[in-house]
Amino acid sequence: MEKFSQIENVQGASRTSWADVQEDREADLLHVLYVLRRHLQMIIGVTAFGVLVAILFCLFMKPRYEGMADLNVHPEESAALDMGALGDLATGAGGLDWSSKLETQARILKSDTLAWDVISQLRLDQNEAFATKSLFGRSLQTPVGKDVSSVDEARKSKLLTRFSKALRVEAVPKTQVIEIRFRSTDPALAAKVVNTLTSSYMHHNFMTRFEATMQASAWLQQRLTELKNNVEESQRKLAEYQSKANIIGTDETDNLAVSDLTDVSKQLTDAESDRIMKEAKYRLAQTGNPELIGTILPDSVLPVLRSQEADLRNQLAQYSTKFGSNYPKVIQLNNQLAQTDASLKKEIRDIEERFRTEYESAKRTEDQLRASVENRKKEAFSQSAKFSQYDILKNEVASGRSLYEDLLRKLNEAGIAAGLKSTNVDVIDPSAVPQLPVLPNVPLFIALGLFGGAFLGVCSAFVKESIDQTISSPEDAEEMAGISTIGLIPHFSMEGLNALATENQSVLARVPLAADRPQSKLAEAFRALRTSLLLANAGAPPKVIMITSAQPGDGKSTVSVNISAVLAQSGARVLLVDADLRRGVLARNLKVMPEGGLSECLAGRKSWRDLIIPVNGVANMWVLPAGHRPPSPADLFTSNKMEEILNEWRGAFDHVVIDTPPVVAVTDGVVLSQKTDAVLLIARASRTGRHPLRHARMLLAKVRANVVGLVVNDFDAKAKYYGYSYSYDKYYVEDKTETTVNN
Repeated sequence: MEKFSQIENVQGASRTSWADVQEDREADLLHVLYVLRRHLQMIIGVTAFGVLVAILFCLFMKPRYEGMADLNVHPEESAALDMGALGDLATGAGGLDWSSKLETQARILKSDTLAWDVISQLRLDQNEAFATKSLFGRSLQTPVGKDVSSVDEARKSKLLTRFSKALRVEAVPKTQVIEIRFRSTDPALAAKVVNTLTSSYMHHNFMTRFEATMQASAWLQQRLTELKNNVEESQRKLAEYQSKANIIGTDETDNLAVSDLTDVSKQLTDAESDRIMKEAKYRLAQTGNPELIGTILPDSVLPVLRSQEADLRNQLAQYSTKFGSNYPKVIQLNNQLAQTDASLKKEIRDIEERFRTEYESAKRTEDQLRASVENRKKEAFSQSAKFSQYDILKNEVASGRSLYEDLLRKLNEAGIAAGLKSTNVDVIDPSAVPQLPVLPNVPLFIALGLFGGAFLGVCSAFVKESIDQTISSPEDAEEMAGISTIGLIPHFSMEGLNALATENQSVLARVPLAADRPQSKLAEAFRALRTSLLLANAGAPPKVIMITSAQPGDGKSTVSVNISAVLAQSGARVLLVDADLRRGVLARNLKVMPEGGLSECLAGRKSWRDLIIPVNGVANMWVLPAGHRPPSPADLFTSNKMEEILNEWRGAFDHVVIDTPPVVAVTDGVVLSQKTDAVLLIARASRTGRHPLRHARMLLAKVRANVVGLVVNDFDAKAKYYGYSYSYDKYYVEDKTETTVNN
């Protein structure tokens, strides 16, 4: 984009659109609309195809019905009995949040176990609506009369897969509800499957809880017997030890040593807190900061001394400023300030000493109490040693008895739970037979076909646009080059050229047909180009006109010959110069026999007046061939000789048309463009690449060439990609035979 901005600066305010049209083409809205309009027919066709596919799909698809039921899963038992942790043990759901528990139950509903239970109960393996041949598979039906157990594993797996695809189980967010849906071509079967699955799930839920409760009951009974024996043995050991150690009616905490230890420990805690406070005050006093010390000792004289010091310093500053340092009052204030500072420091030292004394006293008290605590600890440990084994045995008995009682209670609960047919699942709404199919959803499918087809069509348009790198219309060329189209050369068929060559052998493919066939629409196109060219420059028409292209084969030589012919027909003296010193073709196309050409003139070996040749059939038109190929054509064009010859041509002819090589391939045309009055850039429809054309325009803009316009060659006027057609037929009568000059 920086290159395009440079071109804009060079061309001036009148060509500001040059930078605008070169903005990011993929994101630019105008470019998007341009692509959509260009490929509108294809987009409409693909969209119509998408709608047609959706309609056909709806027509050929069998209607599918959906049965639906809602289950309410309670977080507690449906019965009013609170089973506590035993309920979690039975359901296997302990430790999960409620959302996870609902997802677990939904997964159980989708399990293969319940699915096969439903298939077996309803004999779906023999049901035509469920087990008949699918679109891409074989029939899964079991012959009538055979038991469901005869289904082999491979067919069973396929039946389960088909059942799973038709089933949908979802936990409704922020509720205790699980929604069950099943789709089938038979509405009655859809409802029956949902209701059967609900019953199977509730039975499975009950049996799972019942079996878990019975297992817990058996385990509790076994553990209860073991615990009872352990408790009896622990009580026997406790009685024997109590008798042996003579322990009667007391325990390890009921003694004087423990009570004494408790009191001394409390005193130690208080002494430690007192020491910490006094140590903190002492540390603050050590800083010597009067302000900090004043906060912990507000009744001291420090605030008074600090106030006196501030007042003396204020007076000293005022008198010193006004009378100087030798003034008696200043000397007196200095003495008073020194005395106040001394008093302040002495007071701080006194306070620090007092805090130090208090801190050391508190530290000694704390140390004494700490030592007393340690002594009493030893006494307590000594007195309590004989109670250790007693407490161990006593705790063992208590814990054993507690565990025994708890297990006995849970055993009774397990017995009650095993005798109850309770479940925590309720059916909110059983499935009714659906009356309307859920598929095909005709409006939805048609809308999807419409939007899908439109999306695919738009994507195809942009893919096609990105693949096609050639220009296809004047608008396309203008967008790439950033300049206006001032000429449009129509397409002619090769068959017409062959017929014309048979009638008149002197007329060849690239002779000035605009002069030979003046009534053709080709001739009119070149006359229209002549008018635009003569009006391109403000003031006088351009004398020296350079014609170039981005790449070979764009038809620049054809345009050069024919524009020279129509300029000569207007009465002007015209010189056609072949400046393609590498591959000049004008002499061969015009069937002239040159003795030299432009290269000899620039080398100084011959004069151009001796080398120009009149063109047969066109008055006032001469051609200067390219001549022999020099070693460095670009150097010749930059020489002073070229400037001298151009000045001579300006005086001798009304118009000089210079046919140059493609500017992207070599620099000859770029060099010559700086010496001409006007430059025509030729682009051939459906052949000239977009990027070469844009690059050619940039090269010419860099050297400030006066590119007056763009000529689109070989344009098919019958193409109507843009809502209109280019045609001259209604105004001009064409000869019987069409010709082509676009190659």
